[in-house]
Amino acid sequence: MFGKILRAGKGSHGLKYKIDVQITQLENLPSTIKKCRVVWARSSKMQITDVKDVRGGMASFKQTLTQVTTIFQDKAGKLEVKEYEFKIQVPGKTSSDATITIGKANLDMAKYCSDQNTSQNVMLPLTFKVGAATTGYLKMVVSTVFLGDANEDGLTEVSGITGLTSDHGSVREQDLDGFNDDESKFGKRSKSKREDGSSSGAGTSGRSAKLESSRSGRRKPLPPTAEEDASDMEEDEEPSPPPAKASRKKHAHAPAPPPPPEDEEDEEGANPFAKKVSKPPAKKPPPKVWEDDEDVSPLSSDVS
Repeated sequence: MFGKILRAGKGSHGLKYKIDVQITQLENLPSTIKKCRVVWARSSKMQITDVKDVRGGMASFKQTLTQVTTIFQDKAGKLEVKEYEFKIQVPGKTSSDATITIGKANLDMAKYCSDQNTSQNVMLPLTFKVGAATTGYLKMVVSTVFLGDANEDGLTEVSGITGLTSDHGSVREQDLDGFNDDESKFGKRSKSKREDGSSSGAGTSGRSAKLESSRSGRRKPLPPTAEEDASDMEEDEEPSPPPAKASRKKHAHAPAPPPPPEDEEDEEGANPFAKKVSKPPAKKPPPKVWEDDEDVSPLSSDVS
């Protein structure tokens, strides 16, 4: 952060580059080394190759490592030095043991960066510290791509998407004080709303039940069936006995009307499903004749 401020005061300008390093071969390894790997790192940003076997003092990798970096340019247009470290590591005796660095060397990546895309073959000498000091050679292809001006809030180095990356930088945590209190208040409000909705729903259901019961109490009776209509017609068709008329002098000697047939009614009552036949209308009784009646009309009366 302070370096950026100092560079800004000097008028330096940041340029962003993507650097691809293809590790091809490592030569002249000590005879005691059976396996090794290459680490390309700057500060906490690093890229690591796979562990390869060593045969005849040589290991072949053919693996590409990528990093994005910001290199500053002064007022004269010259790029500042940007050194990266290459390490040669061997695994421990067991899988739980840490790796051992047997040799390392620094390389200025700013030498391979320009405003155009470039690709160069590089052979980096390294000194091995195993037994007698020997010098090995790391062969690789360095390719750079100019990405443009660096953002003010951009990182100085950003690890690439290939290889293994290690980043031990700290991450700031957001201040979440009071967040749980707001959440609990919101939960209480939503809970009270749900309770109010359930109580109103219960009241509505009770009122609807009462309304249904009142409607059922006011329902009109169903219309009578065909059998009930037929039975009512039979009752209406039965002849009623004629009213007895009081005679002026003597009782009438008129014949009594014949009694209604009972067999048919009994059969119909016994078999409600039998076909009902309408009865003929009852005959009117003959007019009554009084034997001792005399013509007492005023026309023939002797009384004047």
